[in-house]
Amino acid sequence: MSDRGAHVTAEGVGFTYAGTRSAAIAGIDFVAPPGSENWITGPNAAGKSTLLEIIAGVVPTVIEGNLTGRLDVVGVGTGAAATPSMVLQDSGVYLFRTVFDEIAFPLANRGVSEDELDSAVLGALEAVDIAHLESRLMHTLSGGERQKVAVAAALAVDPDVLLLDEPFEQLDPASADEVLGLARRQSALGKTVFIATREAEHVPEGAQRLHLVAGVPHVDDAEPRIACRPTARPLGGLLLEIRNLTHRYGSGGGVEDVDLSVREGESVALLGPNGAGKTTIMKHTIGLLRPDSGDVRVLDKDASDCEIWDLARDVGLLFQNPDDQVFNRLVEIEVAWSLIARGIAQDAAVERAHAVMAELGIDRLAKENPHEITASERQLVAFTSVLVAEPRLIVLDEPTKALDADAAETVASAVERRLDDGAGVLLVTHDVRFAARLSNRCVVLADGRVIADGPSCEVLEDASLLRRARLLT
Repeated sequence: MSDRGAHVTAEGVGFTYAGTRSAAIAGIDFVAPPGSENWITGPNAAGKSTLLEIIAGVVPTVIEGNLTGRLDVVGVGTGAAATPSMVLQDSGVYLFRTVFDEIAFPLANRGVSEDELDSAVLGALEAVDIAHLESRLMHTLSGGERQKVAVAAALAVDPDVLLLDEPFEQLDPASADEVLGLARRQSALGKTVFIATREAEHVPEGAQRLHLVAGVPHVDDAEPRIACRPTARPLGGLLLEIRNLTHRYGSGGGVEDVDLSVREGESVALLGPNGAGKTTIMKHTIGLLRPDSGDVRVLDKDASDCEIWDLARDVGLLFQNPDDQVFNRLVEIEVAWSLIARGIAQDAAVERAHAVMAELGIDRLAKENPHEITASERQLVAFTSVLVAEPRLIVLDEPTKALDADAAETVASAVERRLDDGAGVLLVTHDVRFAARLSNRCVVLADGRVIADGPSCEVLEDASLLRRARLLT
C-alpha cells in the first residue's frame, strides 16, 4: 500500500450558502481512513456535491457561506493538509481546446517538466484507456468521453483524496465499471476515495455509505429497477428519415452509413457506448451538422436544404448539457423564448410557459435566474423550453442527466403525453432502464455504425448485443 492517502473525518458538518437561509447540509458525521471507498448517495438537491466541495476545500474558500462543525483532511503520517482532486459532475466544464492540453495543465502545475510532459500525458490517458483521444478537440468529444478526460486529469496529479461527483451518469455501463475500477485501484493504493451518485446500483453490498435527503443523513429505500413495458400506440407518417448518413470529424470520430427513422407516435431510443456517434446523429436532425454523404429528411424536407431556424419550427432539441441552450435571466422567459422569437406576444408566450412549467412541477422557479438554480432544475427548464413550442419531432440527448428517479419519471410522463398526441421522439441515451421505460423501438450504435434496430423488448433482452455495445457488463 502507498504511503500517500488521507484521514478524512467529519463531526457535525453543516453548510449554508451565502444569501440563503436554509442549510444545504447539516449534521454530517463520518470517518474515512486511508484506502477507504466512501459512497454518498441521495436524490437531487440532497447535498452530495456540497459535501464533496467541502472535502475538496472549494467550500467555503471559493464558494462562500457559513461552514459549521469540523472537517479534517489530513495526510498520512504528515499531519499536514492532504491533496484532493475532484471530478466535477458537469463534463462540459473544461479549460483547454485539446485533450492533450487539458491533461497537461494539472501535470505542469504539479511540476512535471516540459521534457517529461508528453509521456506523462500519455500515461494519464492510458490509465483511463483513452489514449486514442490525445489529439482530439474537447468540443468534438461526447459527454462520456469528456468525463473520462476529467477522470484522467484528476488521477494524473496523484491525489491523496479522489472525489468523484456523479461519475457514471454520462458513461455507458461498461465505461462506468471501468471508472469504478480505477477508483477502487486508487483506494487499494491507500488513497481515500469518495463517490457521489444518485444511483445506488454501483454501490457494493456492505460498502461505507452516507445517504442524504434534503441535506441530512437518511435511511435509504432501495429503488426498483424499471422493466421494459412496450406501448401499443398507433403510428403515423414519417417525421425523420435518415438514409446512409456518413459524417466524420477532422480529428476523428463520427458515424458511417447510418439508417434511422421515427414516425408519428413512435419513441425510438438511440443507444450505444460513449463516442458511438449518438450526438452526431442528433445534431443532423436540426441542421447543426451536415452530412458528408447520405440524406436526412425531416417532415419530408431535406435537412441539408433548410436553415436551422426553419427546422426548429418542427424539431424540439434538448441538448445533453442544458447550459448549451439556457441563456435568459428569468426561467419564465427562458421557457417562453422560442414562442417570443416566433412573434407571439410576450404575455401570451409566458402564459403558455407557465402552463408547461406547472405540468413539469417547476412553476415555482418562474422568477428565478436559470443560471442560479440546481443542475437538475436547469435540465427540467431546458426540457420545458423544448415542449412549450409543441414540436412534432422531439429529440432528447441524455434527458435523464442530473435527474433523480422521480424527475426522470416526470420527464417520461410528459413525453408520453406528446406521443399520444402524435409527436415522435428520438431518445439519445445510454440509460438502458430509461430506454426500456419510454421507447418502443431501439437502434443500437457501435463505432459509428448501426448494429441493431428492432422492438425495444427484443433488443434489450439480447445480452450479447448489449455487451458488444458496452451497455451491459
